[in-house]
Amino acid sequence: MAGKGNPRRWRSAKALQAAVDAYFEECSEKGRVPSVAGLALALGFMSRQALYRYTDRENENNSDDFVTIITRAKLKIEEENIQLSYNRDASAGARFILQNGFNYSEKKDVGLSGSKIRVELVDE
Repeated sequence: MAGKGNPRRWRSAKALQAAVDAYFEECSEKGRVPSVAGLALALGFMSRQALYRYTDRENENNSDDFVTIITRAKLKIEEENIQLSYNRDASAGARFILQNGFNYSEKKDVGLSGSKIRVELVDE
């Protein structure tokens, strides 16, 4: 049973993969965009932060297979948002998710050149 942000106990990597696949299938059937929060809920976590902690490499209590499955699922969610960013109707939301959930950033070129600006001060 889930508690304190821990997911339910998975008996095998195959069972975990089946739950991840079921989540993506449900999103597809309902026309929803998958999210890290939705994945966390589907896997029995209490928060998306708990999901992030679970996949943290420093946590030695987790099987590498389990970490790989969840990491690949998060990458699939990231890819879905990248693709949505090309869709005019969904691009603002997708950009927000990418910036805040996946550490993407927009870089703005200020256009500074090496030219000098001359300023004259005149006493009046």
